[in-house]
Amino acid sequence: MDQQLVVFVDILGFREAVESWNEGEMTKLIDLLRNVAGLQSNAAFDQSPEETKATAAVTTFSDHIVVSYPVANLSRLGETIPLQIGMHNVKRFVATFAREVVNLGLLIRGGVTVGPLHHADKVVVGAAMNEAYKLESQVAIYPRVAVSRKVYGRIGQLPSAKLFRTDHDGVTHLNYFEYMIESAGNPAKHGANLRRKAWLDSIERKVAENIARFEEEEDWKKLANWAWFKKQIERARAGLSKEMYRDPEI
Repeated sequence: MDQQLVVFVDILGFREAVESWNEGEMTKLIDLLRNVAGLQSNAAFDQSPEETKATAAVTTFSDHIVVSYPVANLSRLGETIPLQIGMHNVKRFVATFAREVVNLGLLIRGGVTVGPLHHADKVVVGAAMNEAYKLESQVAIYPRVAVSRKVYGRIGQLPSAKLFRTDHDGVTHLNYFEYMIESAGNPAKHGANLRRKAWLDSIERKVAENIARFEEEEDWKKLANWAWFKKQIERARAGLSKEMYRDPEI
């Protein structure tokens, strides 16, 4: 098996959505999953510069998504540290997918690692897949994408990359939140700041509504997830230039 960088992502709240959403809501969710399978959608999943693109293998099944990048292919892009460029691709994908999922009122959780993996013709098997699933199901806990030491130990906490955060419990996770905000405005088109601010305002309202609802329902697990996500969004927003979302173009 080849060495591959792999991310496993799960949609939190998917089961409840399938059982309770109306046809229009389910159509949006199905369309999103269909677009992910082709790594292209109205959400512009492929926003990376040409020189940093890495061909990904993608498999979707129910609410689970597996995306992998062969390390050998990453090496051909000329990076000193192949995993670094791979992780930038992972960050862009996760941020864009998370943004579209939260637009539907849901959250994501995942795991990233590197190791032996067979991922072809929608067949995924290997030790790296097992570890990515374990990171998602047993380590991440919150709506974060836990990162294996095999990855961040080889890349390092590069300040300019802003790839990782280490949480209060010692878990290192993917810092996709700032890029999620940045890309919300579709920077390639005029009026990006206005769209970005509108998106942030709508998401902050949605987060507040969910926190209030789950507290009233005493659903503490979901409340904790949304409270954690709220903190990450606030931190990311504070870390970005105010001109990026507070001063829309006129």
